[in-house]
Amino acid sequence: MSDYHSLLVLTNRFSPHGGRPAGPDTARLTCVDLRLTDPKAIEALAERLTAADHPHQHAGTRLTTYDPSGNPLRFSVLGSAKPAPRRDT
Repeated sequence: MSDYHSLLVLTNRFSPHGGRPAGPDTARLTCVDLRLTDPKAIEALAERLTAADHPHQHAGTRLTTYDPSGNPLRFSVLGSAKPAPRRDT
């Protein structure tokens, strides 16, 4: 098999930048878990978010931030601890 790299692109086409989070009784994105293969990638992401003054929580090989609509984006290292439990709010 040749070297294959997938590209994941996430978009929210129903709520523009600055949109309000979907209500609890509507179909909505509740969370995105992204697994990275290199612990250094988590560190680099944390550094970029800090430089951009974007709020995030970083602990070891886990990082959580939120998109403009309030959807949680959770990053962790593949093979490390399981992703955090869902928080449906």
